Amino acid sequence: MQTEYTKKIIMGIQTCRVLIPEFIKFYLRAGNADYRTARAIRLGGTDFREHCYSLSEIEAVNRFKTLKRQMEWLAGRFAVKKAVASLRCFPLKPDAIEVLNDESGAPYLSIDPGVPVSISHSGDYAAAGVVMDYSTPFGLDIQTTGFNLSRHFETVAFSSAEQQELSGEKASYNHAVYKKWTIKEAYLKYIRKGFAENLKQVEILKEGLFHSGRPVTGVRIYSEFFDGCWFSIVRGG
Repeated sequence: MQTEYTKKIIMGIQTCRVLIPEFIKFYLRAGNADYRTARAIRLGGTDFREHCYSLSEIEAVNRFKTLKRQMEWLAGRFAVKKAVASLRCFPLKPDAIEVLNDESGAPYLSIDPGVPVSISHSGDYAAAGVVMDYSTPFGLDIQTTGFNLSRHFETVAFSSAEQQELSGEKASYNHAVYKKWTIKEAYLKYIRKGFAENLKQVEILKEGLFHSGRPVTGVRIYSEFFDGCWFSIVRGG
């Protein structure tokens, strides 16, 4: 039976994955089954079954133009709050745990900006993670595999060396592409560059992880496939 969220500790990181349709059913009083195509709605504090969001967060989510984007944003913040609550070191109510973004777009906690945080969403899932080891940054990414990727995407996102390795993948081509893609995105979040860096500058090869042609050392990589999604984490140390 699927539930609205699942918590799991991975490499010392408290992660939380949220199934967005179930999240809407359990926590939004006026849940919309067609959230993927509907227009944005005006939300207020009484629209939630659990007081998880601050006034500033509710103001922020009301700026989005589609209900899909609103729900992805809310589910990502919800995942952070549930992960933080599991750390047992912030005796605060969920609505007091605000998730803000720095100038690069990277998320951080208002109560302690030094705590590493990462958020991602794709398809019906949002995912987040937090870690109390201040000296150990990390990044995570989730991608649904529900559609076939074009070869054009391969040339845009992967180096010639990666494309050569991918050419040997047949039945598992899409899985190989999505797995590498999530690791690339997780790594870029780990170094706090996000979309500021070209995906082709990060290479996932049989020999290991490379950035700008140089091998990346001192990182740990975790990947798993579940419910049609690839989920990856890159962590320092």
